[in-house]
Amino acid sequence: MAALAQAPLPLRLTWAYVISALDDIDALIDEVTGLRAELSSVRYQRANALAAMRATLAADRDGDDDPLYYVRDELHAQIHPDQTAGEGR
Repeated sequence: MAALAQAPLPLRLTWAYVISALDDIDALIDEVTGLRAELSSVRYQRANALAAMRATLAADRDGDDDPLYYVRDELHAQIHPDQTAGEGR
């Protein structure tokens, strides 16, 4: 680093920006990891909601007494994730 102290000012400023950017890498990796986990969770919830909608439509076609049960059950599961879906039926 002694050579950097003797470098021209524009070069020292450039290196200061590079070093500052490298210092942010760990925080950025953590942020991306968290966002990937959140995206995965949202995709899973969306897939479950779509499956519940399809089950509701099929149950309605089959003449089920309560075809909306599947949607209500999935919504309950997404609001209360600590409880197992499908317990009420």
